[in-house]
Amino acid sequence: MIKTRIVANSVITIGFMLFISGCCQKWMPPKEIVGKWSGNHIVTVRTKDNDNHFVFTKAPDSLKFVIEIEANGIVSGKIGNAAMTACKIDKNRSEIGKTLNLATDFVITGNLSGIIFAEDDLPSKHISIPINLNNNILDGSLFQKEGLSMYPMSDIHLRKD
Repeated sequence: MIKTRIVANSVITIGFMLFISGCCQKWMPPKEIVGKWSGNHIVTVRTKDNDNHFVFTKAPDSLKFVIEIEANGIVSGKIGNAAMTACKIDKNRSEIGKTLNLATDFVITGNLSGIIFAEDDLPSKHISIPINLNNNILDGSLFQKEGLSMYPMSDIHLRKD
């Protein structure tokens, strides 16, 4: 009886330790997405009109996107004239989510500092870029986050440089 309890407790303890060690490991981006990615895209931003109401303003031309994903998950780059700051990439779904086609494989979150193009009057934005890697192309969308709201800014298709 005592031996059975010791064995059972040992099995439970080892299982718990394996669970904790697996769930507490820091996620690192796969090597296929590490590197420099770029493309040109039309961007729409939220600006304010004369009555201080938000309106959507589209860039007159496509803008250069450059995103550098480091092996430690840090992301830097530029979107138009704005610099990506305090950005990181994270896993965005589990294998079950992928099977059910829920969400995207990865999401980049952080900030844009500076105006993206001349008519952009908000010099700082919180951003989210949910993306998938499809046939060596990062496919996704760029969103401006404000509280619980997200505003689409651009579809993106970036190729590795």
